[in-house]
Amino acid sequence: MRFASRIPVSTRPSSSSRSARRSAEPDVRQAGGRLAGLAGLLHDEAADLVDAALRGDARQRVGVAQVAAAKFACGDTRPRCEATLRVLFDDADGDVRRAAAGCFRELSDSALESSDDLIAAFCGSRALSDASFSLLVTLEQSRRRLPGATCVVCERLLSRAREEGAQGKNLRLVVKLVFRMYRQHQDDEWTPRVLELIDLLCLEGGMDATNEFERFER
Repeated sequence: MRFASRIPVSTRPSSSSRSARRSAEPDVRQAGGRLAGLAGLLHDEAADLVDAALRGDARQRVGVAQVAAAKFACGDTRPRCEATLRVLFDDADGDVRRAAAGCFRELSDSALESSDDLIAAFCGSRALSDASFSLLVTLEQSRRRLPGATCVVCERLLSRAREEGAQGKNLRLVVKLVFRMYRQHQDDEWTPRVLELIDLLCLEGGMDATNEFERFER
């Protein structure tokens, strides 16, 4: 869909966004990235600004990521935002990956249910190792039945935790989500995978898993 014809000429991209992205000031370059990202959502002809920002430094890419994350759940802009987020989930810079992962904080319960593809892309990206907290919190706070992709998230994070000996708040949220998945996905295609996760948690002997299992049995 072309948006440019509906936008007043005075609001179309100008040289200011290019100047901002060339600035010696990091905060100005980040603002330039945001301007480029926003212009790319509104105008097809601004695609070159987005490409330039994505080829720029980390602060410029953070700016683009912030816009894509904030606008991901906004109807017509979703396909463009998702394409950008998929790229930035694998960015070389951790700040960029975390800014992109902020998209999950913007998801309502209904939008979460239709985000399996983006969650799967996130699980296969570099962002999973250092930017998963936003997604885990969104899943934990959801009041609806958890999407099946939750199981993929838990599998990947538990695998990472075993490899790296990781503990902490992320793992505690994973344990809660695994048992909630079991309650909500009885007798469907996710049940065998959730049971495998519960077996793994019990074998590992983590206190959080033991507490959740006892609570579930009661």
